[in-house]
Amino acid sequence: MINIKLAVSYLKRQKGKTLSLILSIGIAVMLVFSLSVIKESQGQSDINHAYKNSGNYHAFYEDVSSDIVKKLNGEEDIKEFNDVLKFGEIVSKNNGASINLCSYNKNFLDSTRYQLVKGREPRNSNELVIEQKVLDKMKLDVKLNQTIDFQIVNEYVNKNNENAIYSKDKKFKIVGILSKPDEYYESLNEYKVRAFTYSNDGKDIVPSELINHMGTLKLNTKDLDTQKVVNLGVKYKLTNNEFYPNTEVSMAMSMKNISKTTTYSIKQRLLPLLCAILVIYNMFNIIILDMTKQIGLLRAVGANKKNIRRIFFIQSIVVLSVGIVIGLLGGIVFSYLGLMIVYDKSAELTINTNSIIESIIMSIIAVILASIVPIYKAGNLSIIDAIKKTDKLNYVPKFLLLKSNKKVVGIINEIAFKNIFRNKVTSIIIIITIALCGILFIGSLTSTKFIYGKESEAANITSKSYGNFDIYLGYSPINANYTFSKYDNSLLDEIKAIDDVTDIEPNIYLDGYLRNAELEKSYLDELDRTGINNKNESTVLIRGYNKELLNNIDKYIEKGENVYSYTKSDYKNILLVNNFYSRIEMSNNAQIIKSPKVGDLVDIKMPVYKDGDYKYINTKVRIAGIMKNSYISEQDGESQSGGIQVIFNEKDLKELTGINDYNKAFVKIKKGTDEKVIKKINNIIEKNGFSDIEGRYVRNHFGDHYNDSSYKLAMICVFGVLLISSINIIFIVRSNIIVRLSEICTFRAVGMPKKHVKRMLIKENIIYGILSMIVAGIISSFNYYKMVSETNKLNQQIYGISNSVKFEIPTFEILIFGSISVFVCVIAVYFSNRMINKLSIVSGIKESE
Repeated sequence: MINIKLAVSYLKRQKGKTLSLILSIGIAVMLVFSLSVIKESQGQSDINHAYKNSGNYHAFYEDVSSDIVKKLNGEEDIKEFNDVLKFGEIVSKNNGASINLCSYNKNFLDSTRYQLVKGREPRNSNELVIEQKVLDKMKLDVKLNQTIDFQIVNEYVNKNNENAIYSKDKKFKIVGILSKPDEYYESLNEYKVRAFTYSNDGKDIVPSELINHMGTLKLNTKDLDTQKVVNLGVKYKLTNNEFYPNTEVSMAMSMKNISKTTTYSIKQRLLPLLCAILVIYNMFNIIILDMTKQIGLLRAVGANKKNIRRIFFIQSIVVLSVGIVIGLLGGIVFSYLGLMIVYDKSAELTINTNSIIESIIMSIIAVILASIVPIYKAGNLSIIDAIKKTDKLNYVPKFLLLKSNKKVVGIINEIAFKNIFRNKVTSIIIIITIALCGILFIGSLTSTKFIYGKESEAANITSKSYGNFDIYLGYSPINANYTFSKYDNSLLDEIKAIDDVTDIEPNIYLDGYLRNAELEKSYLDELDRTGINNKNESTVLIRGYNKELLNNIDKYIEKGENVYSYTKSDYKNILLVNNFYSRIEMSNNAQIIKSPKVGDLVDIKMPVYKDGDYKYINTKVRIAGIMKNSYISEQDGESQSGGIQVIFNEKDLKELTGINDYNKAFVKIKKGTDEKVIKKINNIIEKNGFSDIEGRYVRNHFGDHYNDSSYKLAMICVFGVLLISSINIIFIVRSNIIVRLSEICTFRAVGMPKKHVKRMLIKENIIYGILSMIVAGIISSFNYYKMVSETNKLNQQIYGISNSVKFEIPTFEILIFGSISVFVCVIAVYFSNRMINKLSIVSGIKESE
């Protein structure tokens, strides 16, 4: 009982030190707890929003047979099943908008959050219920009973495992209009639009052998179990494109899990604890130093080592308990404010037991690690050493004692330097604590610069692949059919008329097929990895370029010649791009066609639309030139193209396919006008089908919302570490004044005014700030160098591009931190101003004696 009274009595008497210990633990707990709660709350909020926008189903299937549907429907783990027939696509011949055509099923619509906002259900196969988004993109009025002429298109694999097209014209009467929440369209980069008609078996729409099934299902679990969904797909040998979890919900769950397990997020939680450990360790050392004589007296009157250690152990428990309570209560408030600061949309505060337990466990570990050594040292103090303990300076570097140095820096400066070395352990801990804060602070700023600044363009190889063009206009591969998509001359002229647009080059972009027998095994292995498993044919990207674009890529021709001229012979000339980015080999040098040579003939299956007939034809083309491997990473925006590419003279391609309209355009603009020009182009193409904008700016700013949130979270963590470090500095300065009472009073006794005492202390703490800045700067520069080196190494390995990012010492960021650290150190002296002003020379000297 006496040990408890002594421990509590000292804590009450030394309120400053006690408060610093409690606040250090409390702030560390608050940061760990609030960072966990903020991420948990936002993660759960994103999941809830995903369910709200996309639907409460767990898995989605499409393009599967009736047999598979029957087997899935018989699974015990599935409690809800919503199936529709899928007939293919209906395509607008005006702008290429391509829409899923399915049978009407209200349960399916409800499960995917569709709402019938106008009209009624379809009653026959000539009536259609369609998404409002489609009408907006097709420049059509949102009104009922209008008749629209579509092309039904069903792309399928025939009995010979070859790609084929079934198509026919069909008119539909719009009897209903569907919509989804606006947030669904805004939150997704890619979404699929659909239309529904009435049909029992679909035979009056497309041949029965072309009809597949699509639908949603719900497992007998409360939340989505991604692994269960994957296992079901594996069980029935379905590909990732045929059977997959609710995409939006699965993505939200993944982001939530990733946010907790990344190296940086772990560092965010550990660094405040590490700073707290150093603060607590430092404070306990100072308490022991301050209590040295009391410890000697207690040992003299019979207290043993265990009693002394027990006193400090009790102090640890007291400050830990109070710190945890304050930290958790403060953490709840901080989490609520953090959610409002970090995220744009409101998120409900979610506090789970894991966050509380994690914070408590980490704080207990911090206090144990911080106090075990000082407590052990306190118990080992001998009676005589404890009573005789003084604060005499044992070592000062010789250069500080030179007379010439005194003339240069003055007596006050010299004393400030000496005090840094008075207690080396305390000084090192102060410097390390502040430097840790600086490492996180500088690291966050350099990472942000790497993501948003000039380094991001250099590091983002996909953005470099656009070459000397800035913006690419094209059509969505999900909601558009390239054959019918088009940019007419009036639209292209309107874009060209924008003030900051310097050039626009339209071209043709199509998909075709090559026989697998002609392709390298490594490429086919890559296709198997991605789940694209057509046994006989693989996709080829087909381009049609005008003379200007052909001239632009002339420098990338490694063998052969360009295709400037119209081909008059039986076999059209092409430029062959024969390499691709392999995720298996982690290289852009992987080859596709087996050993191609200039002059070889290649058999390509191409889409053709002539006289109203849409189909595939096989045609032989001649290789006129072979492109360098660097082409896909440096020009035309296909740095990670999944397949072979062939480039035609546009006249040759038009003649072969009957497709005369451009469906892609490359745009050059004045430097620095990206955002402004993109907004203007968006306004022009907004109702021109499902047209997309790509380019450097779009790629570099992809995911800004998530990066912005992560940056704000990092800044909250940095603020917390700064706060802990500031408390450490403030109370260390106050404790040092108490410990060095005799020294300060002696200076006062020999005539040093209070103003000079304060100046000495300020200079001493400025040195702490500068040394901390230097340490933090060196370590942060090394970390940044590693980041740049690893990026360059990866880009060299994959793309063959060396030194894509140049390393520069983050001088600006280091100076920012240096200014902050010096400022806090100076402020710490002013927090001790009252103590210095009330200092009594006589009592100070006597107390030391």
